[in-house]
Amino acid sequence: MILDEYPRYQASPYPDRIILLPGTQGELSYQVSWRTDESVAIAEAEIALASSSPSLSVDAKTVQGNTLPLTAGNGLAHHHAIEFSQLKSDTLYVYRVKGAGVWSEWFQFRTPDAVNPFPFEVLYFGDAQNSVKSLFSRVVRQAVLSTRNPSLMIHAGDMIDRLGIQDNNWGEWFEAMSWIAPSILQLPVPGNHEYNETTMPPQRVPQWDAQFVSAKNGPAGFEQTVFYTDYQNVRFIVLDSTRAIHDESAAIAQAQWLTQVLSTNKAQWTIVIYHHPMMSVSHGTPNQMLTEHWRPLFEQYGVDLVLQGHDHVYGRSGFPDTEAVGPVYVVSVAGPKMNLVSEAATNTLAVTGEDVQLYQSITLSSSQLRFEARTVTGEVYDRFVLEQLPGGGNTLMDDFTPLGKSPRSICSKAGQVPAQVDASGTPRPGRCWDGMVWR
Repeated sequence: MILDEYPRYQASPYPDRIILLPGTQGELSYQVSWRTDESVAIAEAEIALASSSPSLSVDAKTVQGNTLPLTAGNGLAHHHAIEFSQLKSDTLYVYRVKGAGVWSEWFQFRTPDAVNPFPFEVLYFGDAQNSVKSLFSRVVRQAVLSTRNPSLMIHAGDMIDRLGIQDNNWGEWFEAMSWIAPSILQLPVPGNHEYNETTMPPQRVPQWDAQFVSAKNGPAGFEQTVFYTDYQNVRFIVLDSTRAIHDESAAIAQAQWLTQVLSTNKAQWTIVIYHHPMMSVSHGTPNQMLTEHWRPLFEQYGVDLVLQGHDHVYGRSGFPDTEAVGPVYVVSVAGPKMNLVSEAATNTLAVTGEDVQLYQSITLSSSQLRFEARTVTGEVYDRFVLEQLPGGGNTLMDDFTPLGKSPRSICSKAGQVPAQVDASGTPRPGRCWDGMVWR
């Protein structure tokens, strides 16, 4: 059988790639995007208050939006987007999106609680990137199954790989996310694999803008990749590190916008997300543009937590301390591609580890941020608590991580073929496991 004769991820009259995203009008607005073939020319959805009755369509309100034609690896598709606005606080809604004479299933979501914002839980994933359907899918599903009603999911870039037919990779990501992406608010962050870096400045893959409509409150020229969204007294800020590391003017433009967003921030907690680590855990070197232009702002304005990807290992800053601490920086990986931790990182960071697929849960309350990294099989891998101090800043409590520099886990496959070689058979230093070659 030749699988290319059966295009699995080709667009059809049936809606697919449905995802729930932050709105442009504050935390009581949401955007939804989805895809069909060219037979659907109008973006149309229905929304209603959720009820226990199946007669959801009787009182549903119709909302229309925008449609963007896009020809990619699977031919022409129409990408649709609508916005649900002026929603009520702490209310359960249902919605569905339209194809060519057919509807999707009904999905439901609850809006943020403006009166009692805490506690709530967030999930965070590092790079998925390779063998997404095969190996990332169990990570994201295990995360949702083990979490009680997560409010939001963060993806810190490199959600797919550049190899092969680009659109098939996106098909795998959305299939791995299945019903989850349309039901839980998603915060996708662009990584270098969402860009073509063979041209300068790097150009985003066309599916990014079509699939992940933005809150559109970022700086000029970065509206599709840089934004913030407030959710129940927490400000989540998304930055574009790929453009920043290639072009100092891009790092500076985001820093200027970031200064405004942080200086006017009234939220109890602030979490910043981008792709390239401030300090590389696999290479042991800093990303100069980020350390020069972004890090001082994180420290000046009291950012609490910085979530990153890219390195395909685990690393976390922050030792237990009775004094006020600055931002805690975390790097993690959800997919199967695994690198090795550098010696410099083991001598600098509180916790490091390699050769492990992880997800992270973050529970936020009025005075504490509880962070827990778990393996895909459910074991606790790392855990700490940030407690806000009355005069500002946080203290980090860590009753789980033993003091010491050795990695939490080490690569069990070093030296195996093809894990340590590239397509030509050349050894690849710093690599533990090439996820793209295991199916």
